[in-house]
Amino acid sequence: MKKTETREAVVLTNDENKLFGILHRPLISPPYPAILICHGFGGDKLGRNHLYLILAQLLAKEGIATLRIDFRGCGDSEGNFNEVTFENLLSDAKASLDFLQQDTCIDQNRLGVLGRSLGGALAVLLASHTNAFKTICLWAPLFTAEDWKEKWKILQKVKDPHQKEELMRVNGKKASFTFYEQLFQMCLDKELLNLNQVPLMHIQGKNDVIIADSHAQGYRKNRENIQAESKFIELPNSDHDFSHTEEQRLAIEETLTWFKRTL
Repeated sequence: MKKTETREAVVLTNDENKLFGILHRPLISPPYPAILICHGFGGDKLGRNHLYLILAQLLAKEGIATLRIDFRGCGDSEGNFNEVTFENLLSDAKASLDFLQQDTCIDQNRLGVLGRSLGGALAVLLASHTNAFKTICLWAPLFTAEDWKEKWKILQKVKDPHQKEELMRVNGKKASFTFYEQLFQMCLDKELLNLNQVPLMHIQGKNDVIIADSHAQGYRKNRENIQAESKFIELPNSDHDFSHTEEQRLAIEETLTWFKRTL
């Protein structure tokens, strides 16, 4: 089998936490474009069903580098997930971008970002705050915390520590109280306005019960009547994890095509 990439172990230090990742480099002469992947809440650099790995391998074949990183408290990285805040996850994403921007082999005018679920919101914020990305792709991204507002109100009133701990769990993982405070202060409307010159693709599973269709509608509304290209894809048989095998392939193919065309 012909080799199409090299892989480098990456170790970043941010807020005294070591963050571990993998940088996939294409076998072409530099400079070449690069993608940063922001995983979801409690996720990791592999992705469910290894989707990030598969995508990175295919991107390398097309001459595009990919950085897959574990945010603090996730995967192989240091840090206690129970102490994670929304703010320091964004800080980890910024540290990952800084790493790519310091790499002399990477074309700094051709950077892209892929964000999934909570990582989708982080990708939007990072893009808005840095103006570093030429293109954006979002998989089932969070748009607002409104869906969980009632649960948040209950959580603030609960006195029993065991009950409070259970209420703070999402998919079996518990983040800090500060994480939820910061999450509910997030407003992507303003951030998306800053990206009206940046192409954006959004992929969502119709059967997603974690990130409901209302989130997709929020992105659609904010991308109306703007100059940059927007593309919205609905996977009719897919859940939040894109578990439907054929539609997994479709999501990968569409993402690959998007980055090849817009970088």
